[in-house]
Amino acid sequence: MRPKRVLIIGNIYPSISGVSIAGEMLYEGLKDNKNYAVKLINTSFNRETKTIEKFSVSKIFKFVFYVFRLMLTLVFTRIDFIIIMHSFNWIAFLKDSIFIKIGLLFNSKIILYAHGIGFEKLFYNNLSVRRKKYVDNLMCRIYKVVVVADVMKCE
Repeated sequence: MRPKRVLIIGNIYPSISGVSIAGEMLYEGLKDNKNYAVKLINTSFNRETKTIEKFSVSKIFKFVFYVFRLMLTLVFTRIDFIIIMHSFNWIAFLKDSIFIKIGLLFNSKIILYAHGIGFEKLFYNNLSVRRKKYVDNLMCRIYKVVVVADVMKCE
């Protein structure tokens, strides 16, 4: 039986936050498991915490590069699962949704890796009706959502 091909998309290196540290642990754990062939697209938009959620033109160019890299990977490699380290703010969710939609176009199963608490209370409940419909439409196409603690399962 061939190993499952997994692509992880997220800000893994450098480890500047809890999400990136959790992502690094996930990547390191999977790449050492012979049941998985793991690739990584390290979407490193920030080098330090003070630039998180701050706009810059360089982040737009990086995003275009990451989208192009994802498409090349999916064209030349059959990926079974895409794990996306997703975010709980609207702009970051839109960015992640582009990765999700591209993965779905290539029939990859999408797994969202949730590190923090607050999807419903801090993110979803604060969206407009139109944005909620967008999130709902996307989330119903997700294969699985993985959380790092049992307390987060109810989110």
